[in-house]
Amino acid sequence: MNEKETKRAKLRFDCEHDLTIRRAAIARCKEDTVFFIDNFAYTYDPRTGNATCPFILFPKQREVIAFFEDLYNQKRRGIFDKSRDVGATWLICAFLAKHWLFTEKFMGSVGSRLAELVDNAGDPDSIFEKIRMLIRALPNWLQPVGWEKASKIKLIVNPQNGAVIKGQVGDNMGRGGRSAVYFIDEFAFVERSKKVIAAVSNNTDCLIPVSTPNGTNNEFYRMKTSNVYPNISLHWKDDPRKNKWVLGDKIGYGWDAPHGAIYTWYERQCLDLDPVVIAQELDLDYSASIEGILIRSIWVRAAVNAHFKIPEIKGHGDIYAGLDVAAGGNNKSVLTIRQGSFTYQEIYRWGDLNPVQLAYTVDDILRKLGVKHLIFDSDGVGMGTSGAFDMIENKPYTVTPFHGASTEGLEDIVINGEDKTAKEKFYNNRAYAWGSLAERFRKTYAVIEGLADYPADELISIPNENTLITQLSQPTIKYSTNGKILLTPKNLLASSPDEADSLVYAFCQSMPVNWWDY
Repeated sequence: MNEKETKRAKLRFDCEHDLTIRRAAIARCKEDTVFFIDNFAYTYDPRTGNATCPFILFPKQREVIAFFEDLYNQKRRGIFDKSRDVGATWLICAFLAKHWLFTEKFMGSVGSRLAELVDNAGDPDSIFEKIRMLIRALPNWLQPVGWEKASKIKLIVNPQNGAVIKGQVGDNMGRGGRSAVYFIDEFAFVERSKKVIAAVSNNTDCLIPVSTPNGTNNEFYRMKTSNVYPNISLHWKDDPRKNKWVLGDKIGYGWDAPHGAIYTWYERQCLDLDPVVIAQELDLDYSASIEGILIRSIWVRAAVNAHFKIPEIKGHGDIYAGLDVAAGGNNKSVLTIRQGSFTYQEIYRWGDLNPVQLAYTVDDILRKLGVKHLIFDSDGVGMGTSGAFDMIENKPYTVTPFHGASTEGLEDIVINGEDKTAKEKFYNNRAYAWGSLAERFRKTYAVIEGLADYPADELISIPNENTLITQLSQPTIKYSTNGKILLTPKNLLASSPDEADSLVYAFCQSMPVNWWDY
C-alpha cells in the first residue's frame, strides 16, 4: 500500500469511528469532486491482483474532472478525446456518481450507439454497471438507502434527493426529458451523428461528446477542430502507470527516457494491435487511415515540449512571430512566437479585432517580447492588416508579408538530392512552407525515438495545445496536373487551421534552402 492509499484508508477508518470527521468528509465531498474520488471511489480491473482498486487520480485525470466541472457549471459544450485504457469512462462514472449523491434533483445522462455498452447488468464493461459498482463500493453511510431497489436498467435513482442518472441508445439519444449534463460515449463511432447532436442539443446545455478518434469524416472530429468548443485530451502518455521504459539492460520510469528507449506498455500494445488501431486509439491520430497526411500525428506528439528532452532546442538568436489573420466566422487571428526551434508556450488569439486594432495589438506584444521579425499571411483579408502595419512608426521589428498562393522565391531553392528547384516541385509557397515545417516534425520524432540525429536548429518544440496539435495533422497533399505537390485548400478542411498556419509563418523565414527530403 503506497502513501496515498494509506492516507485514504486512514480517512475512511476515521470516518467510520468519528461522526465529526465523517460530517466534514461529506461536506468536502459535496464541494470537491477530486476529493470524493481520491478518497472514496473504487474502480474495477481484473488484470490486477485485487480487482477492486482505489481510484486515485493522476494529474491529467484531475484536469479532466476540472474540465467536466467547468463545463457543467458554465452550461457549455466541450469535447473529450482519449486513448484507450486510461480510465476515461471511470472518470465519467465517478463525476456522475458524485453529483448523483450530492446534487439535489441532479439529472445526468449517458448515450451510446449500442444498448449493451450503456447497460448490461453484471457486465463491468458497460457504463451503468461501472456506476453501480462504484456506488456499491462506497461506505454505507455515503450510499442512499434503497437506491438499488428504486433503480432499474439504464436508470439509477437516488430516492433521498431525487437525482437520476439515465442511459439512452442510438438515434433515441436525447429524446425526451432534460439533463444537467449529457455524455455521448465513443461519439466518433455513432452513425447519424448530426441527427443525434440535434436531438441531444434540445436535452441539455452541457453536452460532452467523448471518443477515441475514428478518422476525420465524422461530427466528433468536426466539433473538435471547429475552434468553437473547449476540448481536452487524455493520452496514454498522460498515464504514469505506462511510463516504464527499457534501453538495453537498463530499466527506468518516467517520460524523460533516453533516446532509443522503448516504453514497454506501448511496445506490448504494438505487438497485439493493428498499426491503424495503435495510431487512432492510442496515439490519438485522426489521420491514421487517411492517405496523404503531410504531418503525421505521431510526429506532432513527439514535438510537444520536445525541448525538455532535447535542451539544445531552447531558443537562441532572434525572436520571430507568425500571424495568421482571421477570415471571419468562427476563425481567429493567431499570433505564435518562436526563438530558434523553440515555440513559446503562449499562443495569442483574437476573434473580434479589425485590421487596425489587430496590427496595434500585435505591435504591443512584439515590442514587449523583443520580437525582431514578423511574418504574416497577407493574402485575402491579410491585405488590410498589411496596410495597418505600414501606419505604425518606428517598428523595432521587420514585417514580411507571406504570399501563400505565390511561387515567388521558390525558383532559387534547390531541393536536397534532386535536380530540381522548389518551384518545380511545389505548387506554391504555402505547400513549400508547410512541407518544410513537416520536415522539422519528422526529424524531431526521429531524434527523440533514437532513429537518427539532426542539428537542433532543424527540429521543433511546440506547446501542449490541443487545437494546435489537431490542426497540424489536418492538411493532406496531392499532386497537381503538372506533378507538383499541392496542399489541401483551407475551404476543404474540417476547420481553418489558424493556429497551425500561424506556426508555419513563424518558422517559414528559417527554411534552409536544401533540406527538403520528404
